[in-house]
Amino acid sequence: MLFRSKLPEREFQYAAIDLMLRHKKHFVVDDAELIEILITTKSWWDTVDALAPRIAGAIFAAYPGAMMPVIQRWIYHPNFWLNRSAIIVQLGMKKNTDLALLREAIEAHTNDTEFFIRKAIGWALRQYSYSDAAWVEHYVQHTTMSNLSVREARKAIVRKASRQAS
Repeated sequence: MLFRSKLPEREFQYAAIDLMLRHKKHFVVDDAELIEILITTKSWWDTVDALAPRIAGAIFAAYPGAMMPVIQRWIYHPNFWLNRSAIIVQLGMKKNTDLALLREAIEAHTNDTEFFIRKAIGWALRQYSYSDAAWVEHYVQHTTMSNLSVREARKAIVRKASRQAS
């Protein structure tokens, strides 16, 4: 396993992720178990944020039906890094974002007090706002979530409105 090293240096994790990113088109659904192990081993935001949207997201984009149960399991998993991964897995999908899955991931964690979960909710919504700002604005107005999540979700919308007002 790539991250099962007992070596403490984080640079080994970064090197493994860089190699994975170079070969991400070769990953298949069966690799989701490996990705989960990597997300939950020596976890930190920078490694999770590379693995979830860029590796697991690529697998999900290629095999959405087969990956759906994996992502849904991550939503409800007791490990908050897997929860975060489920929230941000679709970051680069733009108009191909599965809104039902995004909503499920967010709504399962809107009351979570974990900073990294709140930030992930806002980040996922902000990224989707580039494709459909009206949907995100409506969703934020009609969903109870932390101020951090709302602020992050609306960043691009507010920035765009500010530029247009100038």
